[in-house]
Amino acid sequence: MALIETYYGPYGHFEPEKDKTKYGPDDKSELFTADSLLNFIRRSNPVWRQSIPKVIGQQWVYRGHWDADWKLIPCAGRSMEYNPLKKLIQSYIDISLIALFPESNPKTQSQQNDEICKAYLGACETKLNDFFIKAYKFGAINKIKDESRGFFNAEIDDPNYFQHTEWLNSYPYLSLAQHHKIPTFLLDWSFDPQVAAYFSTTAPKEYREQQDACIWAIDIGEVIVGKGQITADENPFGRGLYVNEASKSGNQFLTAQNGLFTTLTHGMNTWRETGNYPALEDIISTWTHKGFMQEINQYLEQIHVNGFNEPSRDLETQLEHKAAMEFSGNKPILRKIIVPCTEIPTLKMLLALEEKTKAAVMPTLDNIAEEVMNV
Repeated sequence: MALIETYYGPYGHFEPEKDKTKYGPDDKSELFTADSLLNFIRRSNPVWRQSIPKVIGQQWVYRGHWDADWKLIPCAGRSMEYNPLKKLIQSYIDISLIALFPESNPKTQSQQNDEICKAYLGACETKLNDFFIKAYKFGAINKIKDESRGFFNAEIDDPNYFQHTEWLNSYPYLSLAQHHKIPTFLLDWSFDPQVAAYFSTTAPKEYREQQDACIWAIDIGEVIVGKGQITADENPFGRGLYVNEASKSGNQFLTAQNGLFTTLTHGMNTWRETGNYPALEDIISTWTHKGFMQEINQYLEQIHVNGFNEPSRDLETQLEHKAAMEFSGNKPILRKIIVPCTEIPTLKMLLALEEKTKAAVMPTLDNIAEEVMNV
């Protein structure tokens, strides 16, 4: 079994890059219906409770995309073509490259990538600051982040950029902005699979019944770095994914959606090397048992070199057991569940009966009034 699985129907899956004829899109008898999809994603389904390890139990969370072709890339990290901040990003790129690299001193590819990263971060921070300044000014919030302390103060050559203290301390603000359509570098997930299913049905009218949707599921019990202020250096299990259950205080959308967020803690490294923000599924596809054991050994060696207490045999045994359980060949970490476009209208109707609607997952008075008037 691969670390990443794709399901087209309730009775099986195929592994990427391998034969998918049995459960592929050409086998219509195996595709999900709206009913079978809801039964499949139900948390009581044994498929979400397989091979629970002794060290950290499985804990699946879910995310819906109305376009099954979309990768797991946060809104602020999308390519220029699809990035809502593209005009601002391009203006920052033009200004920085002209100022720093005139024709007499042409830029290298590495320098260009660095300036692109700075432009993306600068555009995101500009919109975040504008959002909170106006929200406070107009009385929508009663507390504002200290303007003298930015969201992205770390240097981009810091390999742990997205573990920087300023970034982590900004999570309550970033999560609030994220839920009000301000682009950030967070991916939002839900502990409730039906919430993810709802978001998979939200395609604009011109795409409805033309584009398959999908529900992503990730086992955060297997990849979690930690909660609060725990970083990858303090917990070797994370391998580059930070999971944060931001405070739900003052964020009614986060509460209603039973949500949490993930960030690629080492995303900046790949971004600077390639010029493209990495997709979560591409990162996970590179993980191997050998690589994880190397990380464990480096972690244990670091403890020893730094003069801390020599790790107990029990700790070593637990870490080795953890690695063996993860990559023993019978446990996926990431799943992609394809929602056939023909089933989306029925799925949306069934979810409404379960009270998974726009008004329920984004409970503003305007959304509730819209739902009441449309009945």
